[in-house]
Amino acid sequence: TPEASSEVSGSFLMDRDHRQPEFLNKADQALSDLQETFFEHLKQGRLHEATELILNHHDDDIKLLDYYDKVFAPTLQETGALWASGEMSVAEEHMISSVIDKLMTRLKSEKSDSRNEAKPFTAVLMLPGAEEHEFPLKMTDEVFKHHGWKTFYLGRSIPVSSLEDFFKKKKVVLLVLSVTLSRHLNSCEALIRAIKAFDPDLRPQIMVGGGAVESEAMALNQLGADIYLPSLQALDQGLDEIEKSLL
Repeated sequence: TPEASSEVSGSFLMDRDHRQPEFLNKADQALSDLQETFFEHLKQGRLHEATELILNHHDDDIKLLDYYDKVFAPTLQETGALWASGEMSVAEEHMISSVIDKLMTRLKSEKSDSRNEAKPFTAVLMLPGAEEHEFPLKMTDEVFKHHGWKTFYLGRSIPVSSLEDFFKKKKVVLLVLSVTLSRHLNSCEALIRAIKAFDPDLRPQIMVGGGAVESEAMALNQLGADIYLPSLQALDQGLDEIEKSLL
């Protein structure tokens, strides 16, 4: 489907021009080489070899975020490009996405990334309207957890009527929304408008981004969000400032 093919291309969680080989350091080059071999295995249907390649690439200095940003995200981008050009079927594309999703789950259980001490911040992560692309949002969840936040990952198809009471009970300070396809921007805007009609004392700040959100101006002025972030790296590096703004 078109939705599946654009799972990560230009998504909220990824730098849009993430691969510039001439600027890669040694570690980044190693991950770039890993990504190329990984993708070649997947294209040829060698799923076991692709999985083992990642699982055997042990390096405690490499964060989960790096695997996502430099291996999985570009693989999904290239997969979507092949689907769009007719060089890959929907079934093959879904197969690759499934392999990556399982690998992310496995790596999360095995990686020894240190986490900050628990902080007094709670975030809810969800998709607006009919948006279906959960994979990037799952990685956002990991970044917040890494920084000591408590999170509630709600995913998709959550009725607005259930949110106000949930925000109140869980003392949510930040709602994170991601929009990958432009046709879901109206749903995102409507959701934000509805949430802003909640009791101001209960309403969380709203963060939004995604491939369909082209700029900070669009996020804040058109959609009505409070915070815009273009990438996972930006979230990882800028969360301290966001925390200060929420105190």
